[in-house]
Amino acid sequence: MPTATDGRGRCRYSRRPTVRPERLDDALGAPPDDEAALRSSLDHALSDAFRERQPDVVDGIVDWRREDDATLAGWRAQTDALAGYKREWPLYECSVPALVIHGSEDPVVSPGHGRRLGDGLPKGNVEVFDGARHLVGVERSRDVNDLLVGFLEEHASREFE
Repeated sequence: MPTATDGRGRCRYSRRPTVRPERLDDALGAPPDDEAALRSSLDHALSDAFRERQPDVVDGIVDWRREDDATLAGWRAQTDALAGYKREWPLYECSVPALVIHGSEDPVVSPGHGRRLGDGLPKGNVEVFDGARHLVGVERSRDVNDLLVGFLEEHASREFE
């Protein structure tokens, strides 16, 4: 899997600025009738390289968002929920296998947050896809799907505590 490491098994991340939670709606939300805003909102979600290689996919996402995306009020409600979220139980209490998938260039949720989440889970596994941004499942769909299928096949028949 395309994981960026520092040679000692630790992930390395670029120093891209992370979008602050109170600004998620500004970074990702866009009025559905403003095609330019919809396109520019994908700057945080998809890498430059992906947008250049896959313009048809970008067009499809813009079309989908124009027709079915959340309103700006919906985006703000999501932002408020995320900013106000407080985990009420320690991660070590989650005893089931967990897979955390992250893009190394995600400016929306810092890759460091994904690493800390995976490291805090007793049966956590973190996969970081080099060069991908927030929509890593779109940018690296084949690799992510293969990883998910393998993870599910490995853990589907196990009994969990």
